Amino acid sequence: MFGQFQQSALRIELRATRNQIRQALVEPAALRQWWFPGWSTEEQGVLVPGKTVELWLGVLPIHAQVRELGLDYLRWQFSRGVDGLQTWYWGEGWVQVQMEAVSVLPLGVAQMVQLWQLRSYLQKLHSPR
Repeated sequence: MFGQFQQSALRIELRATRNQIRQALVEPAALRQWWFPGWSTEEQGVLVPGKTVELWLGVLPIHAQVRELGLDYLRWQFSRGVDGLQTWYWGEGWVQVQMEAVSVLPLGVAQMVQLWQLRSYLQKLHSPR
């Protein structure tokens, strides 16, 4: 694996319940809307340990596998373009993401973009129309 070892931890407050955040992070239909646009529309149900996803981050292919899933956390293991672990934690009105990985990409920036996308998705989903 080429690149540098990087660590990043970011946390934001959201106007969303614990259950709304969990749904956005573990249901393929929700993930497809804000994080994995290339995820197959045939995927149903929630994530389970062992579930894999193939995606692209720019020009880099990434293999993502769910390693652990609890009531308030989700851990991904990445390989190929990013090699490492990403863990999401959430609670009432907040979400935190931590990553330790080797990559040529600036992972802290990528995580910040992920958090903005998640916040935007939750705002649109739960705002009055």
